[in-house]
Amino acid sequence: MEIVRNGITYKLTDEELFQAHTEHIKNFMYGELYNEFGFSAEEATQGAEIAYDKYAKGDGLTEYECIEFASDAMNKMKSEEKLKLGKEKFYRYELIDYFCVLGNVSDGWRIDGQCVLLRDLQISNKATDKEIINYLVDINYIPYHEKDKVGLRWLDNSNAELFIKRTLKPLARLCKAELRREYL
Repeated sequence: MEIVRNGITYKLTDEELFQAHTEHIKNFMYGELYNEFGFSAEEATQGAEIAYDKYAKGDGLTEYECIEFASDAMNKMKSEEKLKLGKEKFYRYELIDYFCVLGNVSDGWRIDGQCVLLRDLQISNKATDKEIINYLVDINYIPYHEKDKVGLRWLDNSNAELFIKRTLKPLARLCKAELRREYL
């Protein structure tokens, strides 16, 4: 097969044509799983692989039937995963933003202004500090390019403080929602 791009003719081998077709179909399947079925980017990528594998078997299913098959398979895997994680508990946290922090590294920091920015954050009792920081990136509290500069230290079992690693400047506090009033 020959294609023309910017006035240049390219001859594709059968293998290159097959790879382009495969990628085109997988991208379509990914888009449907992500946009129409509501899967995350990572789940949609995995689902597109499942859908394409089913489609490539040649059982006579349409692309969309294979996407539906993958969606069902992904939902089943999610349900089984939730059963395995049955002992996992989620706690409600509030994100208290320190909007006015005065001081410096040598003299220390003083919090002059704070407010509850987000209520009802669901955080697992099994979440690591890195997973919590990534969650705060996902909800757009911490910019993605800044996530490696932010640390998390637990003050006790119910309160954790976010801070800038280089200067130790406090940014915010996560507080179990039921206990918040005791610590303000």
